[in-house]
Amino acid sequence: LNTETGVPLTILSLEPHHSGLVLEMGMQQAGDIARLAALAKPAIGIVTNVGVVHIEFFSSREDIARAKGELVAALPEEGLAVLNADNEFFPLLAQMTTARIASFGEESGDFRVEGYEALADGGSRFSIRGVEMQLSLAGRHQAVNAAAALAACEFAGVSLEAGAAALAEIVVEHRLQEVATPGGYSIIDDAYNASPESMLAAFDTVAGAPKRGRLLAVLGEMRELGALAAESHRRVGQRAAEVFDAVCVIQGDHSRVLAEAAGAEVVPDREAAAEWVRRNAAPGDRVLIKASHGVRLDELVRDLTAT
Repeated sequence: LNTETGVPLTILSLEPHHSGLVLEMGMQQAGDIARLAALAKPAIGIVTNVGVVHIEFFSSREDIARAKGELVAALPEEGLAVLNADNEFFPLLAQMTTARIASFGEESGDFRVEGYEALADGGSRFSIRGVEMQLSLAGRHQAVNAAAALAACEFAGVSLEAGAAALAEIVVEHRLQEVATPGGYSIIDDAYNASPESMLAAFDTVAGAPKRGRLLAVLGEMRELGALAAESHRRVGQRAAEVFDAVCVIQGDHSRVLAEAAGAEVVPDREAAAEWVRRNAAPGDRVLIKASHGVRLDELVRDLTAT
């Protein structure tokens, strides 16, 4: 839905009673977001982060930042650019827009996450501008995303309190969602997608949650990393070795590097990964499942949680 096909179709699905539209704009090369922004003509543009996702198609992270910056460059002067103050490319993105700027983050920003606390049920509690918030979504990165959302809410005329209440109702499948299994262990389903940044954020989230049972992980490769693939998989594997009691890696182009760094067992496919989980997970344990979308670990989650 974030492509040159999906975005126009979403716009065409608008009905007279709709008062607003939230779109995601994807890219694989410079100019992609500029074309989508020309179609959508947004009043608010949010750039949540600039990492190494899509580096396969770009020569540097700065080029990725410039490509994402096409969104805020397309905003009108009376619009709002919502930018991550904690990201090193904040100054570059700020220079690319004539719109008003609202910053967000955990270390700094106009909308700053304060007092973050991981909850036993997998959610989180924190405050932004004095407004107490609670999310069902796990992880500091989701709290930071909530800060960006509140910046957009305020500009759109929605009070911070109303925005916080709406965010508290959000449940997103396959995004660090804890699901019970017939075996008595739980799956931490983060199978939707993976990048080095989101992998490390997921590891930090499960490591920071209240301790109960052992932590296990089934991981797959991260795609579209180009020349950074080997080092990125190695770095993720090293952190996995620190966080998890046992790790299983599904065979892929970069699985060997990931597995060696994590001290993990490599299995050939999802079916073998399911058997690994059933063999190793005990009641009370938690199993993180995460990989790039193309690895289709959502099917593994369905298999393990089926009653």
